[in-house]
Amino acid sequence: MVIERFGLCKLDKEDEQLRFDIIMKALDLIELEKIDVPVFSDDQVVDFALEWSNVNSDLSRSARRLFSYKVEGITGLKWVQKNYSISRLRVMYDFSEYCDWIMPDEIIQHFKDVLKVFMALEGVRPSWCSVPFHLFLQVAYTKIFSEHRTKIIIAWLSDNWEEATDFFENNRGTLASFPWDSHIEVSHIFTQYKRFRE
Repeated sequence: MVIERFGLCKLDKEDEQLRFDIIMKALDLIELEKIDVPVFSDDQVVDFALEWSNVNSDLSRSARRLFSYKVEGITGLKWVQKNYSISRLRVMYDFSEYCDWIMPDEIIQHFKDVLKVFMALEGVRPSWCSVPFHLFLQVAYTKIFSEHRTKIIIAWLSDNWEEATDFFENNRGTLASFPWDSHIEVSHIFTQYKRFRE
């Protein structure tokens, strides 16, 4: 088991399951995308954990401003799309969301050597990124997934219009055939449904 293998600290059942899921997705992705995990020093691991200190809304706004920063002839947002799969961004997003609520020393306690896997997934921070890189990737994922989500919903609506109409207009049935994702809610489907209907 991951907890025993990496000597991770014990958490309550719900947090432990959440951490386990995040770690397993990261390990699967490392294998799937054949991402090399370099040898990181203890100092690099500590520096990585410290990046979650003092993250605030001003930094988030600065991160969003980097979307339009020109790098290698493309915007910062396009640079992310070019260099990171949606799956990789999702794993980093879930990891960041988990770490946003704990202190840097707890990040180290909760993840120990597995932090190196997330460091490899994050990759090297580009010189033009003036905010913590995990934060830039986190807000980029939110923007990119919003567009990705719309495409998923529109494709599903085109093939399942009657099911959607039954659900939204006639209060019948379910949206059982929809390819659910934890970042997609019924309200997102309804918004696109209304646009289609108009």
